[in-house]
Amino acid sequence: MQQSKEIYLEHEKIGFPKISEQDQADMLIWHNPEIINKLTPGFIAEFIPTEVAKKYISISKGTFREYFKVSGYIERLNENHKVFPKEDSQWVEKNGVSGYKLKVQERGGLVHIEFFDSYEE
Repeated sequence: MQQSKEIYLEHEKIGFPKISEQDQADMLIWHNPEIINKLTPGFIAEFIPTEVAKKYISISKGTFREYFKVSGYIERLNENHKVFPKEDSQWVEKNGVSGYKLKVQERGGLVHIEFFDSYEE
């Protein structure tokens, strides 16, 4: 298996070029190594090491939040939980008329519940 250092050195060779805000957001949300692999033809990373991601990420929290809201990530978590309800996971549920709650499940039991007034929160 590849080592983080090998991947870092490959990207250091190309100077960690700037990538689009969309690619930065997708890197943070989906952890898809194809985002960095398209920068290094002939070298294929199997994952994105944290040290490499830090060199590419410059997106502001506010801008990231906007990308995150439309990414479909929360919906995918909910769908995954419906299919595999006993797996470790997190998902969002409607709480009453206007509230929502984020639930985190580990080892088959709820370990954390956080309440929000709106879905955007």
